Amino acid sequence: MKRLVFPSVFCCLFGSMVLAQDWVNFTKTSPESPIIDLTGSDNQQVAFTLEVCGMYKQDITEGNETFQRIEIPSGGALSETGDPELPYIRQLIAIPECEDVVLTLTINGQTSFSNYNIYPAPDFVESQDQNGGVFL
Repeated sequence: MKRLVFPSVFCCLFGSMVLAQDWVNFTKTSPESPIIDLTGSDNQQVAFTLEVCGMYKQDITEGNETFQRIEIPSGGALSETGDPELPYIRQLIAIPECEDVVLTLTINGQTSFSNYNIYPAPDFVESQDQNGGVFL
């Protein structure tokens, strides 16, 4: 039994070290999903605030080049093969039936980063394992 436990624990610890992600905080020091707060909604407007608390960053080396793979908790990522794999946040908004819509966006703060080489979105290829299972 001890012989099975040690390799399992070793694999878990090694795997977590290899797949380690660093939290880059914007507004919160611990990982947290973006905070979307509805501040008003009526027949004329829908108003909300969005707070992006931070992002995960993981360094990946391919050949002799180092990339950063970034991720926002509960967010998506652009996935056009070869383009930068940038995270995004999507929120559905109910808009009443009307003739036109005016979108107003106010940015209350921004952060600039340098020395980031964003990982390109991979090409997903359908493969089959030896048991007949299909995976990407």
